[in-house]
Amino acid sequence: MILTAVLALSAGALAGSGEVRRAGMEGNLVQLQAALAERDALVASLTADLARYRDQVDTARMEAHAAGAALRTNEVMLKETAEQLRLSEEMIDRQRQDLEMLKRCLTGAMYALQTMADGNAYGAMHHMVNVDGACRAAQGLLNLQRGGD
Repeated sequence: MILTAVLALSAGALAGSGEVRRAGMEGNLVQLQAALAERDALVASLTADLARYRDQVDTARMEAHAAGAALRTNEVMLKETAEQLRLSEEMIDRQRQDLEMLKRCLTGAMYALQTMADGNAYGAMHHMVNVDGACRAAQGLLNLQRGGD
């Protein structure tokens, strides 16, 4: 009987300590599940942040490519405009030279006519000889313009 009582008490103690152990293990399991849920939530949050950052990087990359393309287009347009400006300046310079040549011719002819009106044929001839080259160039210029019309 004593042996049975000792066995019964031992079995009860074992059963009680198994209950305590099981309760402790269930507590640990709940803590581990809570930690796992927190980690899963953190991973989900970090994944969402990463996706957002990737979208921002992709958007910035596309904007950079678009800005680069616009820059290249602007560079081409700037070079074309600079070339057009250079050509325009050359044309203006040629026109200025042509006008100066016409002015020399007309001024010389005017002095020749005044000198001729004053009765000095030799002086008039001298003025015309001095502007002969300018007047021939002006005549050539006028012929070119008449031929283009």
